[in-house]
Amino acid sequence: TSATGDVIAAELREGFAAHAVHEGESAITALRAGGYALAVVDVMMPGISGIEVLRSIRADSTLPVLMLTARGDDSERILGLELGADDYVPKPCT
Repeated sequence: TSATGDVIAAELREGFAAHAVHEGESAITALRAGGYALAVVDVMMPGISGIEVLRSIRADSTLPVLMLTARGDDSERILGLELGADDYVPKPCT
C-alpha cells in the first residue's frame, strides 16, 4: 500500500536518499530517469504489477531489486527470483 511505501521511504531516509512511488508505471518512469542504487518493489502495486516493473528493470538494467511483498508463497518467491530479483522478502518482516 502507499502507506507502507511511505513508511519504508521514511526509514530509508535516515541514511539514504529515498523516493517513494505508488504505481507501477510511475516506478518504471522514475527508474528510467536513473540515479537509483536500489529498487524496493511491491508486487501488488496499482496499475502495472511489481512483477512487470521487475521485468522492465531487467530488460535493460542490472539495478539491484528487492521485492518486498505480502505475497510470500513459494511459487511467488520463485517467480520473482527467476525474473531477476536480488531478494524477495515477504511482509511482515522484522
